[in-house]
Amino acid sequence: MSRKRIIIIAVAALLLLPAPRVFAEADPYKKPDIVWTKRMNTYTGLYSKRQNGVANAISLTLDAAYYYGDVENRGLAVAGGPLFAENISGMGKINYTQPVASILNIRYSVGGGILRGNNQKYADKLWNTETPLSYRKFDSWILNASVGVEVYPIINAGFYIYAGLMFNYSNVTMNYGKNGPDGEWLYSWKNNSILPMIPVEIGYQFNLGKSWLLNAHIGIAQGIGDTELLNLDGYPHDFSARGTKAGGGLGAGGTSTKQWFDGWFNVGITISYSWHNCEICRLRQW
Repeated sequence: MSRKRIIIIAVAALLLLPAPRVFAEADPYKKPDIVWTKRMNTYTGLYSKRQNGVANAISLTLDAAYYYGDVENRGLAVAGGPLFAENISGMGKINYTQPVASILNIRYSVGGGILRGNNQKYADKLWNTETPLSYRKFDSWILNASVGVEVYPIINAGFYIYAGLMFNYSNVTMNYGKNGPDGEWLYSWKNNSILPMIPVEIGYQFNLGKSWLLNAHIGIAQGIGDTELLNLDGYPHDFSARGTKAGGGLGAGGTSTKQWFDGWFNVGITISYSWHNCEICRLRQW
């Protein structure tokens, strides 16, 4: 075989080989993984960037929560100590985020879970100086809906701050008062409660690639009010309207301390799937 024919065959074979990935499809320009911007990046000269958390996204949040309120040791939650393992519970929610500015998402959420509190360990220490009504315990399942704003103050970084408004429903089973540290509960009943709350959260969003995001966060949900109907734990309450074992009610014994409204601390993770309409993003007047 002549040298010329060998060269022709070799060139043809090279032309038939698949193009290298870097030429066929530059990874940073896959639509689900980038956001188009109006200004050129001064370092790369590109009008695109890797997506951060500002995106249309559906996500699932799983949290561990620590309840604080009337069914706890007195004083400021956590700082007053000690912490009670009986006050730890869990909840989850489904979220949808909608970008409204280059550093801003609106987040819509619905969720639920369990919440509980038990101050028996604390009340045991006060038995000699306090009434049996120091003993309080509750278990509940909750449903809630919220809307809020996620702010990403550092451009191209995943750090964010969230604040919003939540409405929470609690189906509470409560126990109140004992005949002594080892006695039985004096009062038990169920209650339906609602509570407007202000959730606040800080966290960091990590880009997992292919439109998947993961964030780790800590937060607090603070109740607004602490009345017969507006609470998390069933306290305060009107015994006289419930036909309790006291036969006429306990009067002021059922009122709230009103030192701190009910709420919870939470820590957890969120897994998100996001997408972009890149051409629209580029033209949006942010």
